[in-house]
Amino acid sequence: MKTEINVLSPEAKNDRQHTIVAHRIRAIMDAILVCAVIAVCSYAAAYGALRTMRNSVQQHGLTQESERAEIHQKIQDINAIIAIVDDRITQEYLWTPLIPDIVRLASPGIAIVKIELTENPQTLVLTGRASQGSVVVQYQRSLEKLPWVDHVVAPLQNFALVPDAAAVFTIFPKAKGDPAV
Repeated sequence: MKTEINVLSPEAKNDRQHTIVAHRIRAIMDAILVCAVIAVCSYAAAYGALRTMRNSVQQHGLTQESERAEIHQKIQDINAIIAIVDDRITQEYLWTPLIPDIVRLASPGIAIVKIELTENPQTLVLTGRASQGSVVVQYQRSLEKLPWVDHVVAPLQNFALVPDAAAVFTIFPKAKGDPAV
């Protein structure tokens, strides 16, 4: 063991002890101060980062809110278009299921060339070729007997006595509310 020879006077020894304690206290205080500064800086940095993130989230939320409103408006526009289309479909006359009736009634003397749909008024224009005028009259009467046909308009040229004469029929359907439809 190391023995120390102390030749200092008791007062100098006390001063030296006080100096050593003061140095140690100062070192501890410096360490506490450095830790406090690091903690404050860390808190400040975390606060700044969180504030920036909050502002970013708020800005993103506002952007999304405007996008949501825009999407909502687009959805309303699409729904309005769908409602218009739905109204149009429910109010329109369904011609497709009726075409077989028209074709089935055509006699061998009539060749259907074209079937055309007109919107205003809602009619079906049938164009064909007829070998005889009597076939045209018979076909017109057959068309008028269909339960969904209101009347058929045929121009006078349909009754020409030339071979391969053009035959045009404009078919007007019964109103949608009519029970026969």
